[in-house]
Amino acid sequence: MQFEMKRMTAACVTALAVAGCGGGGSNTASGGGATAPARTLTLSGTAATGLAMSGGAVIVKCSSGTGTATTGASGSYTVSITDGVLPCMIEVSGTVDGTEIKLHSITEAGTASGNNIAAIANVTPLTELIVAKLAAAIPSDLFASFNSGTQISSADLTAATTAVVTALKEATGIDLGSIDPFKTTLVAATPSAPNAGNDYDKALDALKEKVSIETLPQVVAQVAASATSSATDSDTVTLKDVMNGVSSGALEGCPSALSGKYRTIDYFGRTRVAYLDFNKDNPGWFSPDKATKIFPITKSSTDACRFTAAGPNTAGENVTYDIVIGRSGVGAYTARNTTRNTATVGYIFPVQAHALANVEGEWNFVQSGVSPLENSLGEFDHFYGKLGLNAAGSVAICEYAPDGSCAPDDEAPTSIVGRTDGGFNLTDGTFTVPVYAYKAPNGSVVLFGTTNPEGATDASVERSVIVATRVQTLSLPAVSTTESKYWDLTQIRRTLVQSTPPTVNVTENIGSDGTTVIETLSANSFKRRRTSDGREDILTINSPFNGWRSRAPASGAPGMNQLMVNGLGLSVATNSGPTSPTDGYQGHFYVISVVRP
Repeated sequence: MQFEMKRMTAACVTALAVAGCGGGGSNTASGGGATAPARTLTLSGTAATGLAMSGGAVIVKCSSGTGTATTGASGSYTVSITDGVLPCMIEVSGTVDGTEIKLHSITEAGTASGNNIAAIANVTPLTELIVAKLAAAIPSDLFASFNSGTQISSADLTAATTAVVTALKEATGIDLGSIDPFKTTLVAATPSAPNAGNDYDKALDALKEKVSIETLPQVVAQVAASATSSATDSDTVTLKDVMNGVSSGALEGCPSALSGKYRTIDYFGRTRVAYLDFNKDNPGWFSPDKATKIFPITKSSTDACRFTAAGPNTAGENVTYDIVIGRSGVGAYTARNTTRNTATVGYIFPVQAHALANVEGEWNFVQSGVSPLENSLGEFDHFYGKLGLNAAGSVAICEYAPDGSCAPDDEAPTSIVGRTDGGFNLTDGTFTVPVYAYKAPNGSVVLFGTTNPEGATDASVERSVIVATRVQTLSLPAVSTTESKYWDLTQIRRTLVQSTPPTVNVTENIGSDGTTVIETLSANSFKRRRTSDGREDILTINSPFNGWRSRAPASGAPGMNQLMVNGLGLSVATNSGPTSPTDGYQGHFYVISVVRP
């Protein structure tokens, strides 16, 4: 099949750009040539999560000047910066309830007294959410790039605060009243005085009941995504959606699975949006507007972050989704329709909206599915390539050859434009490839695309899914006795060679397994042992292409190419060539691996 991508995705993170800045100024010379005394900018506040963050590492970045401190037993901190200029951003890192956490805050204006300026900035989960809304970005990303060019206006900060506080109150009933999350005095409870907190601290306690420390990064990522674009489609995510998810909570025992809107894309490119509600009283798979419960949800009794959604669908057919969610919030599933006797595997991830600037750069991708053929079966195949996206809207696509070279594809899309549902269309003017981006709390991004968004089933339509990750050179894993535990979701297509016409047997399953790296063999290869059966494999990194791993055919293990999705605990493996088992079948496999939390 000649490579043609008819649908694919993109995403982005919008940098903070707001009008005006508070504070500031510079030293001026007085009469007679004397130099004015140095000005001091003093920042103070309290870091807390419903309990004081004692011993937290504080880092302050200002438009001019930086400083560090350590929070005291009450969570309070003070940082003085000679000739410091507002605005400033504050990061506090520490351990809360046994979980490492980083929280951020902003101060845009202060109070002048003589030659000094004093500014207040509490640092809490609330300020983290508001900064995500203000910046339309994950706060840690904004903090990393914060510099003299970053401007913040009081009006924009107030608007973001009002939006988050109002949405939180409407969804959860948590009412801050007149509390300013950034500047109101915060008295936090401590282990020695657990009931000493003021009203602000009690509001943080109430928020913590809804959003655990482990779940907070997932909520923050969704708040940032809800603010990234002006997408208007009902399938996109809004701040209200995110806060409704906060109200329902995460899947019990799985902080990375937050209630809210999720998109699914299966092996054949069929895609839909659903609202997953993990509320213990009424867990279910709902329509995107949450008006109709389609399937009940049942949590696995053995695996955290695994659940099923099953029952008759809207067509009256019996369907079972077996779903796993990884530590990054992105997961995978098997779907079985017992009425039609069909099955497939696919991907599931929270709905997000992104700007084009966020997906600029080079991406490795794998496209797999069914290409059109004259017979009714179609041809299962894989294609590997590289995708170049430009913030101005241009697209460059090439297809990898076995020798590692990448030849331009003249029939591929040449431009990318935004969609009303927060995704993108890759297009050449005659056909489009919808693409959707997901950005994990750690900042890693993956793209999912489809050549079959309408869900066609006839053989004249190309039906495939596309997964893309930023091009990145892999490093050898360290020899270790620590196992990497994962779920494998496998789809196998076998064609009986002797039959005319060929027969097809598609099977899928979720296997829970692990591996241990046992030996480094060269600068680019290593040996690992599989937990379930002790099988040992030799893998080569950056082979057959940069950012991939490969396995040569061996006894009991067919040849494999594996795309490692950067930073998301996700990989996609395909057969590197036709497999020829002794039973007369030629095989084709597609394996989605999700690292278990």
